[in-house]
Amino acid sequence: MKRRPGIGGLKTAAAARDQYRLLGENVAKIRTDLMKEQLSTFRSQLEDFARKHKETWNYQLFWEHLVYT
Repeated sequence: MKRRPGIGGLKTAAAARDQYRLLGENVAKIRTDLMKEQLSTFRSQLEDFARKHKETWNYQLFWEHLVYT
């Protein structure tokens, strides 16, 4: 960014800062929304996995408890 003296230069610099700030806020919002979507997908997949394998886990834990105690 070229340095310009005076009030006009200050206003231009302030406008540029505001544009960058708005752009940063938009990027942060998009990334947050994407992360929420990914976490939601991960949670649902993890819940499905846990439902499918619950019996296997309980069976293994039952036998491990008997063997190692």
